[in-house]
Amino acid sequence: MGAVMTIDQPPGNGNVGHHRAIIADLVVLLALVAAFVFFAWRSDFVSDDAFISFRYARNLVDGNGLTFNPGERVEGFSNLLFVLLIAGLHAAGLDPVAAGRLIGLAAGVLLICVAYRLVLVAAGASARLFAGIAVAALACNAYVAVWSRGGLETTLYALLILCTALPLAARGCTRRSFFWSSLAACALTLTRLEGVAVYALLLLWALAVSRERRSAGLRDLLPGVGVYITALALMTLWRFAYYGELVPNTFFTKSGFTLNHAWRGIVYLQDFAQNLYVAPALVLAGLSLLSLRRKAVPLLLLLLAELMLIVVAEGGDGLPAYRFIVPLLAPLFILTGVGASALAGRLKALWRPLELLAFAALLTLVPLSRLMERDVQYRLYDSQTRFEVPTWTFIGTWLKNNVPPGTTLATIPIGAVSYYSGLPMIDMMGLTDSHIAKRPVASLGAGWAGHEKSDGPYVLSRRPDILLLGNIFVSRAPLSGTGNFPPHYDPSTYARERDLVSDPRFASEYRYAALPLGNGLFLHVFVRKGFQPLPGTSG
Repeated sequence: MGAVMTIDQPPGNGNVGHHRAIIADLVVLLALVAAFVFFAWRSDFVSDDAFISFRYARNLVDGNGLTFNPGERVEGFSNLLFVLLIAGLHAAGLDPVAAGRLIGLAAGVLLICVAYRLVLVAAGASARLFAGIAVAALACNAYVAVWSRGGLETTLYALLILCTALPLAARGCTRRSFFWSSLAACALTLTRLEGVAVYALLLLWALAVSRERRSAGLRDLLPGVGVYITALALMTLWRFAYYGELVPNTFFTKSGFTLNHAWRGIVYLQDFAQNLYVAPALVLAGLSLLSLRRKAVPLLLLLLAELMLIVVAEGGDGLPAYRFIVPLLAPLFILTGVGASALAGRLKALWRPLELLAFAALLTLVPLSRLMERDVQYRLYDSQTRFEVPTWTFIGTWLKNNVPPGTTLATIPIGAVSYYSGLPMIDMMGLTDSHIAKRPVASLGAGWAGHEKSDGPYVLSRRPDILLLGNIFVSRAPLSGTGNFPPHYDPSTYARERDLVSDPRFASEYRYAALPLGNGLFLHVFVRKGFQPLPGTSG
């Protein structure tokens, strides 16, 4: 009997198609990364708080330990891995500011790549077009661009969240995939303690999936759980041995998990939702429910929901340009690609041209993502970029060159001024001061996030040489009389300084001085009586 003749593809055609797909993915990723770097490089924003991390990293390399003021062990940062990475690059010869911005940019590049991979995992390899557009919206996003070079751990944190989810999303819940997720979660938790909550969610999801599939369950998860618990225990023991605390000092300054925090967090999310792309992005992300049978989709939906709940629980953020929103933008835009792909499939079944509607809906997110809502978050960003941080940088450098070494300053804010002056600094808000951070505050969570604690009498008891009040106040002429300074027209500034200026020791121990900065401007300060010398003061 003769053999049955069949017409098959030529040998190697499958490999050719696979290679073409890889090349196509590389081309798309190259375009996405180029767009991201272009927009990120145009952003010249550096957060004032970033200089706190830079100062810790510099002190570590200089042999002063992980301290803000040498000899004072207070963990005034919440991004340990990020600070250590900056210190490593600084030890290799890179300036800490450049190092911090480089790490943020590099993490942003990897974030784009991992996000693209996750869209393909969640929507299928045939959804390359939708993956490219969805990740383009992430790559072009104005807030992502701002924080990729803003000097803090924001994009590194966002990247590690996706890296923690990727093995489980791509391979399901196996011993190997959960182990790799656990390793990524170790780095995530070392970057920010919110990583504990993210890992707990992934562990619960893994347990649920294992039980549903009647696999080995907990036994397969034990190696990963063991690695994570060991890493968390070692980090906590080191923190307690070095700083005497189980959590960073910033936790006491900002967190409370009260109803006030929750309401402020909800308002924070509502304000962000005014950006034009948020509503359509949420709709498209919601349509990912059409692909709920794909194992990655429920995991990404749960992750997005948890990140939103974390923002609410922490009461939002006091820094500009929606810093706390950036980590949840990645799963949001990933899910928009999944939802648009699923919608296109349903519309195509009705009438092929209708799938263009899903494509068009997703495409509109890209230009809209470039826009910033002109709200209070934008005004803070604009003010810090154009005026505040450049001014505080100049003042810090001026103080380094014009006041005696070892002069103790007390002020809010503390970032650029402390970094460029290199002088001992009392943080009147408590980020780097454990006493102020732990001081009880009525209605904590109802005020400006991260700017609610103070203790003027305590600051005066430490007898700083110079008080920089009024948000570090600079003008073109000396003020006529101390009654005009500090300028407490800003309620938040007055709230954090009123207990200091109302203390009798303030009037008896300090005198007003206007320090000429040499560029036609005057820095207005209060100087401890008997502290000398100060150049060319008037007051």
